[in-house]
Amino acid sequence: MLVKRNIENQIINVAETFPALILTGSRQVGKSTLLKYLADEKKIKINSYVTLDDYNDLKLAIDDPEEFFLKYKTPLVIDEIQKAPQLFQMIKKIIDKEPKNGLFFLTGSESFGLMKNVSETLAGRVAILELLPFSTTEINQYKNGIFLPTTFKNYNDKSMTQDDICNIIYKGLFPKITIEKNIDIDLYYESYIKTYIERDLRQFINIKNLMKFRNFLSTVAVRSGCELIIDELAKDNDIDNKTVLLWLSALEASNLIFLIQPFYSSEFKKLTKRKKIYFCDCGLARYLIGINSLQSLKNSFLIGQLWETYVVIEIIKSFVNNGKQYKNSLYWFRNNSKEEIDLIIEYDNIIYPIEIKKTTTPNYTVAKTFSILERIKNKKIGLGSVICNVQDINQLNATTVALPIKSL
Repeated sequence: MLVKRNIENQIINVAETFPALILTGSRQVGKSTLLKYLADEKKIKINSYVTLDDYNDLKLAIDDPEEFFLKYKTPLVIDEIQKAPQLFQMIKKIIDKEPKNGLFFLTGSESFGLMKNVSETLAGRVAILELLPFSTTEINQYKNGIFLPTTFKNYNDKSMTQDDICNIIYKGLFPKITIEKNIDIDLYYESYIKTYIERDLRQFINIKNLMKFRNFLSTVAVRSGCELIIDELAKDNDIDNKTVLLWLSALEASNLIFLIQPFYSSEFKKLTKRKKIYFCDCGLARYLIGINSLQSLKNSFLIGQLWETYVVIEIIKSFVNNGKQYKNSLYWFRNNSKEEIDLIIEYDNIIYPIEIKKTTTPNYTVAKTFSILERIKNKKIGLGSVICNVQDINQLNATTVALPIKSL
């Protein structure tokens, strides 16, 4: 099963305009597979491929970077580049000596040391893109584009029930799970977590108690789609706030969680300052929570949070796959009167409020908080939307539409 990735055009453009590309993303989202595919299709040129997961190549890269680049010729893919920061200075020298575009394609599954080395050695020479698990638009081969209520198209003409959406949330959207139909999903996620903790994370932060960190992952997963309260995470895991912040930073740098900033405007005196937290993939979050069957998911009190997580992550993917920074565009809103808006997209100085619901019969009352944004004087308030399980786009009133979750 070949799934065309929406980020392909971004990678091709970078190869034509920058000497180096860094493609980040959590493990097993398909970074190397995508680069190899683009090379096979002659959309980018690659002479050599090397992964630093290989002990011998990693040892050569660390001990003798010059010999490493005699062995492997450009254009070159280096997978898991963060494991050998010694290579960055040599990459800089090669680029400065031979200033051509498309020389290096570097991938990494964490950004602790990666971004530090990039800023110190490759500033102006490298473009950075991020690859996430499959999006629903990629699986169904819809047109690619940033999600906005005003440009949304109901591409999927297939009827999808809440059970169908729950099945997507249960399984998740990692490529291997999507492509290999007979895979043991829970075994995959267990192996994924062990690899992440024992093989990746321990290289960058000092985790003395692996079981405690594993429990921390589960308590974060339970809070996916919720306001991030550091004190609660510290108490529930018997760790201090400093450790919570360090571990959250590790999860964010590893692309396993996303943090949505609170909305701010001077027209409002008291707005929450806390972020909202979302796991990168609903299937992984579901497994960490301990939901072991599709029926248990449907009956879980957390189904609403996971439903919201699915929607928000799909919207984040629409930005990332088009080379846009979601952090400058996505927010959430809550004031001291507990009036809340699940998500706000701010784009081209227009604010689009969004509510996320499981309902199949939405009405405007579920979006009544949207009117509070009319206090904002220096920005235009765009079309509001309720993303839910309707089958077709449905106009709720002059300023709000219901949009089908199935076409995200």
